[in-house]
Amino acid sequence: MSALPLQFIANKQSDAVNSTSFISRVTPVQSGARVTAGTTVQFKIGGSMAGQYLDCENTFLKFKLSNKSAHAFDLPKCGVEGLIRSISLLNSGSQLSHYQEYGVLRNVIHFKNSTKGYLEGAGNALVGCHVTDSAGVTSTHDIDAGEDRTFCCPISNHASLFNSKNARYIPLNTKTTLDLFYELGNVTYAGYFKKTANNDPIPLTDQDLEYSDFEIVMSIVQLDQASEMKHISHHEKQTMIFECVSTGLNQFVVPANTLGMQTFPLGLGYSNLQSLDFCFTPVTDNTGKSWDHSRNDTRSQFIRNFLERYDFIVDGQSIEATRGVKIDKDSAEAVAMSLISSSKLTDFDSDLFFLSKKFQSIDEIIHDYQSARVTDASFVASLDLCVMKNGKQDLICSGRSVLEASTQLQCTFGANATGLRGVSNLFVFPHFRQHIILDMSPSGDGLFHVIQ
Repeated sequence: MSALPLQFIANKQSDAVNSTSFISRVTPVQSGARVTAGTTVQFKIGGSMAGQYLDCENTFLKFKLSNKSAHAFDLPKCGVEGLIRSISLLNSGSQLSHYQEYGVLRNVIHFKNSTKGYLEGAGNALVGCHVTDSAGVTSTHDIDAGEDRTFCCPISNHASLFNSKNARYIPLNTKTTLDLFYELGNVTYAGYFKKTANNDPIPLTDQDLEYSDFEIVMSIVQLDQASEMKHISHHEKQTMIFECVSTGLNQFVVPANTLGMQTFPLGLGYSNLQSLDFCFTPVTDNTGKSWDHSRNDTRSQFIRNFLERYDFIVDGQSIEATRGVKIDKDSAEAVAMSLISSSKLTDFDSDLFFLSKKFQSIDEIIHDYQSARVTDASFVASLDLCVMKNGKQDLICSGRSVLEASTQLQCTFGANATGLRGVSNLFVFPHFRQHIILDMSPSGDGLFHVIQ
């Protein structure tokens, strides 16, 4: 006899049950599963699997990436997950989560949370994060021409249902399968290819990056029939409620030489908005020259863009009353806001790498303008709307309702010495609370549904 894990039933004492655990592997719907950059890969998970529960924290996506070009390929700073453009999870055609511009989002999370230990250890081994030397300097991670490498990416990062805050085990006994879609970016979406000796253009096609050997390696807990009925009966009306955090996207183009206060309409219709992250990525340099995407990983380069202040505006009023977040030359307040949003402002043992690098050489790391020399720009701006926290996980007072409100991001851009700056993209990622329910009663439809 073993105990039903407490994660199954929040705040309830576990009972002795008959259970086993095992590993199962799922391959894509596509036959052969050998695809090129720019392809979408689909998996079907679960469906009519009585008594089986997916352990999301111990399940991962595995695949091989092959460089078919004649040039070495550098992965994004966050590793191979930065090559994924979007991830969608559906159940019976109903969308449960949809992460757009996932490559940019993954780098945002990477810059805010990665430690030296992670970069040099698990992060490098599993997903190919850029590693650091003894002096704390980042080095790129190559896949040489004609070579390949296998990666393992935790799926808890890939859908809101997989990161539930109150239950890490997801029932697989739904009436239809969960459909998980990975849209891979094209060959110039992220990462970059090394320059030729004489700096000639690099002709590329999507066939230069090939993905193969896809599978989701699932950790599954199997309950016997009596134990599963006991588990389901613990939930009111036999309906399971999963408290999740999902992420949306707003994207804008910031024209060249933008100065002063600019307002970006967000239109966020969430009942519980918890935080915002945003970043600027370069499109052209300060002379107007477009970046060569085959040689520059723009989705890993986050420039400050002469940002001096930012405010989140709800119905015409700043949530910070008369004060926005001020960005001084050392960006200390911006760093503090990023740490608050990750609950790490007083976590002196976290050994954060990218945020700490800002204090080693501000001019080298926080770049105000687009330059062909930008290699380590990592400026992420954050705003946390969870006004009171208890420790790192339990929120006493969480989020803000903007369901019927007008929402805007207001940015103030300062001047630079030359008065010139390039075009940039602005990515805004709102993080919001999401409830997903599963009705397992005899009269229920046995499917996952999103409720606000």
